[in-house]
Amino acid sequence: MTASVMVKQIDDIRTGRRQNHRMLPFVDETVLGRQQVADVAAYLQAQPVTADNGKGPGTNLDRGRALYERDCARCHGAAGEGDAQKIVPRLSGQHYLYLLREARAIRDGTRGNGNTEMVELVVGYDDADLEAVFDFISRLPVD
Repeated sequence: MTASVMVKQIDDIRTGRRQNHRMLPFVDETVLGRQQVADVAAYLQAQPVTADNGKGPGTNLDRGRALYERDCARCHGAAGEGDAQKIVPRLSGQHYLYLLREARAIRDGTRGNGNTEMVELVVGYDDADLEAVFDFISRLPVD
């Protein structure tokens, strides 16, 4: 994940725009200042992404590819690379269960900071569609 996305997510958790109670103790401003957050994000961005990233079950990949190409690729990129300047997260290399959990939270309105365009897309996805698209995404090559 890019440093810009990580910094935005931490800011969103700090301000309550993103709900993530597990992260609250770690992002408290009395624990980490803004420069420390930026330093940690830059360090994490520089780490290699492992190829064994927790893939999905491998079922319904054709449906997942079709959904990705139709709904996701124009923002997240054909290879799931994201866009650091536009603060669009990288999807390639992310864990299947993490992606699935966060997409459900965005769809169901419990995450709080979903991009409005993404919310409009995933609100129409049932669980089978979410599972298919994130199974496909979990298999995108990591460069």
